[in-house]
Amino acid sequence: MDAEDVGARRWFQRQVANRIIRPFVLTLLRIVFKVRIEGSVPREACVIAAHHSSYFDGPLLGLVDRRVQPIFNRRFLESRSFGWFFRAVGAIPTRTDTLTRACEVIRAGGVVWIATAGFTPGEAQKRPRRGAARIVQETGAPLVPMIVRGLEDIVHVGDIRPRHFRRLVRIVLGQPLTFPEGATVAEITDAWLQSVTRLMEAYPAAPRP
Repeated sequence: MDAEDVGARRWFQRQVANRIIRPFVLTLLRIVFKVRIEGSVPREACVIAAHHSSYFDGPLLGLVDRRVQPIFNRRFLESRSFGWFFRAVGAIPTRTDTLTRACEVIRAGGVVWIATAGFTPGEAQKRPRRGAARIVQETGAPLVPMIVRGLEDIVHVGDIRPRHFRRLVRIVLGQPLTFPEGATVAEITDAWLQSVTRLMEAYPAAPRP
């Protein structure tokens, strides 16, 4: 396959992903869940740093802002079944050039989403990952803390049960955090952690049934 054919194929995949599959997925999510968005994404370029609670966090981002390019584990982008879709919607894989690519998105006026703290067993007590802070440090972009409430017991698609239909899911975006030139990664990460902690206290998780 020559370069022209490859380019045409990628263009076609982007069109299918953005014009057909992405709207379908977002409509389906709105049918299954009652989504409420608290807060908003700044108009300028920014980094959304999330306390990751479910694999649904990523798809739900499309309801917040179409500019968002999420950073996902590269295994999703390398998947034979769905990898083309993640690549077509602009997802950035985790690998050695992730920071460089994320900074390029920010400098072009885009929005990057990254999971700074995870939901997997043992993650809750660990220090937040520092990827978001490094992007902010490199670009000077605002840092927007984010949590999602209502998906704590729905980590995978297979976890969905009839009782989850029309469950209230809150996507909560905090106030953008800005930092002076010279702020350290530790200072940026600590500020994010404090902000997310306040959001989690203001929007406590519902008890599991």
